[in-house]
Amino acid sequence: MANEVKGVDRPLKDILATALVSYYQIPDYQRPYQWTEKNCEKLLDDLFSSYEYYKESGYFCGSLVLIVINTDSETNAETYDIVDGQQRLSTFILLAKVLATLYDDKDLNSTSRELLEKSLGDIDGEKRERLHFNAMGLNAKDDFVYALEHFNDSQASKNKNNKNNYLKNAICLKNYLKEKEIKDINAFIKWLYFKVVFIKTTCPNVSMALRIFSVLNARGLPLHAIDVFKVELLKKLANKKDQEEFLSRWHALHQKCSGNESKFPKRKENKREKNATETLFS
Repeated sequence: MANEVKGVDRPLKDILATALVSYYQIPDYQRPYQWTEKNCEKLLDDLFSSYEYYKESGYFCGSLVLIVINTDSETNAETYDIVDGQQRLSTFILLAKVLATLYDDKDLNSTSRELLEKSLGDIDGEKRERLHFNAMGLNAKDDFVYALEHFNDSQASKNKNNKNNYLKNAICLKNYLKEKEIKDINAFIKWLYFKVVFIKTTCPNVSMALRIFSVLNARGLPLHAIDVFKVELLKKLANKKDQEEFLSRWHALHQKCSGNESKFPKRKENKREKNATETLFS
């Protein structure tokens, strides 16, 4: 049926390193990447606990809600907008890059190397990247690419004031894995790709995707009221040009507010609070 929402369980291999050829895009209505080092450490703690003690039962990693926005007529490759699961999917791609960098071909067999490299994008053909960005007015793509290329640089690790969450989390993943003694890296990577499972839910259209997005919580990061408010406004704009104009103005206002934060007197910040701009526009 045209309006049917379909859900099926899929291992990480079928999400990131699949012969089915899937690509992902972060749409305009998504909030920025907000996972912290604590989120990454918790994910790795959970993964290794499951790997070491419950290896056969695997690890459930929540829902991945998507909408098909394009199907290649020649290859049948599908490109999806990520409605829910951006934080986790982005982090798993960072993890793949970190593993591929920390372990060379003496450590990794050909299957492990192929799984990791496919998670980043095509390893032949047009070399298309696995994750794309359609977030207007933000530096998300530049930040993500920079993190992939520079997380292993010594200078990047020394910059404590860096606001690039992708970079900070890639460094966190690297440091965690360097301290972790993985006896058989190939066995772990095989488990990671075949036993880490998502519920992949595909929406039939943008309208349905926006309705689902407005009530979903990313893992450990509940939606702020402003998240829902922004999406509700988008739902009222049926014309794509109007949506693009709204998002352009929204992101411009976000940047303007970010630039003015230093003009206000600072006060002692509660650990549970965020700065005004982050709360309003996250």
